Amino acid sequence: MKGRSCLSNLLVTLENWTTALEESYGLDIFYLDYQKASDAVPHKRLLPKLESFGIGQQALSWIQSFLTNRRMKVSVNGS
Repeated sequence: MKGRSCLSNLLVTLENWTTALEESYGLDIFYLDYQKASDAVPHKRLLPKLESFGIGQQALSWIQSFLTNRRMKVSVNGS
């Protein structure tokens, strides 16, 4: 959520997951190390590897979209 710290976002996410589980909703979660996925591993090898692990087409499409023509930057003290 924009304007919140990483810790605040993690706590809100955990609360949402807990609520979903308490209300008997299904919950699938996966983690992606963005640095390795976007910098160190060739994308053409990453996506087939994820597919071989059983990642579904919709999730693969989201990951591919995220990795395609994506730029990231870090801002420290407004610079």
